[in-house]
Amino acid sequence: MYTRTYLPILFLLSLGISPLMACSGNGDTDADVLSDAGTAEDTETTAETVDTTTTNDPGTATDNADPVDTSICPPDDCGGWYVGIPLPEARTLHTTTLLPDGRLLVIGGSDSSETPLTQSKIYDLEEMEWKNTGSMSAWRESHRSVLLNDGRVLAIGGNPTSPSQSAEIWDPATGFFGGVANLSVGRSGHTATLLPNGEVLVAGGIGGTQLNTTERFDPENHTWADADPMNVPRAYHTATSLPDGRILVTGGTTATGQESSSAEIYDPESDSWTPITSMKKARYRHTASLLTDGRVLVAGSFQQSSAEIYDPESNTWTTVNDLLKPRYNHTATVLPDGRVFIVGGYNMADHKIGSTEIFDPATLSFTEGAPLNTPREEHTATWIEAAGQLYIIGGRGPEGNTDSVEIYIPGE
Repeated sequence: MYTRTYLPILFLLSLGISPLMACSGNGDTDADVLSDAGTAEDTETTAETVDTTTTNDPGTATDNADPVDTSICPPDDCGGWYVGIPLPEARTLHTTTLLPDGRLLVIGGSDSSETPLTQSKIYDLEEMEWKNTGSMSAWRESHRSVLLNDGRVLAIGGNPTSPSQSAEIWDPATGFFGGVANLSVGRSGHTATLLPNGEVLVAGGIGGTQLNTTERFDPENHTWADADPMNVPRAYHTATSLPDGRILVTGGTTATGQESSSAEIYDPESDSWTPITSMKKARYRHTASLLTDGRVLVAGSFQQSSAEIYDPESNTWTTVNDLLKPRYNHTATVLPDGRVFIVGGYNMADHKIGSTEIFDPATLSFTEGAPLNTPREEHTATWIEAAGQLYIIGGRGPEGNTDSVEIYIPGE
């Protein structure tokens, strides 16, 4: 067991100590720990602020890792993890939004007893503490949250057992949520994507059955308008903004409950969907990542290790090397150097996955990354450019829903 301690990155660097940790050959890590985690909502607002700070005296983590096998994961390549300030309560199926001022807003989800939450939390990277902010009018999990162009955050739908039609907006000026018009139908397992004109496209999801309907939210008048329906009903799919403003939607489960290989593209200017070439494999609860060259990497699914790349210029899918292990309910984050960092997830053999992988677009292959300290699925992953850090928050771990926060610093 490692000792949970918290040391700010800038403090370590000021002492000339490298914050990077090598990963071990069997998946353990040097369990150094960090407390420089997050970004939080500034609560100099009219909302009541309750200090929920978790503190520990700084110290040195106990090194219980096995000897490092640098042939598998050279220290400069695999990067390192630190344990951040934990959430005040466990959460999974929540959302995390990076605010314009660098703080993190965590909305909803379920706690350690699987009780859905109305409360939201904010993390401040500089103050290194979690704070309460306004609560939603209704609990939500499996919802979607979108940062609007004016800095407000729109929370949409959710609740798999009884999909919600409601939506509300969190306002950083007050710290409160305010209601907006309802969706035309309750949705869970949908996608929500910011369009170039500032509107939000919500597509598909489950609302009694898998939906092909879509609608657009106008942040100026707080109303929804029906948009062109997709060609295929789908839930637990992906939606990726392409460089030209169109939206690529892939996979998901169809009305029969089967995973789909279909894909289509939405044009927000003409409000129309166009079917495109299907993927090589059917997928759901997978990831889709926009690469720096405009192509899209799609990876994983239930008991699948396959991955493929979509080229919007040629409208073609190309199979790439497989993931090192099958996974779904994982996250995929594009790093500043263009590589894609795959974290956690679930499969039948490992259950909650602690391993990570790094996809290199130059070689079209995955290599092993530094493993998590706490295996997890259904977590969130948020890259903070100003800090050069990736925040992994909450999720479902081996012992149930977790309050764990881990911070990744990439290798070179």
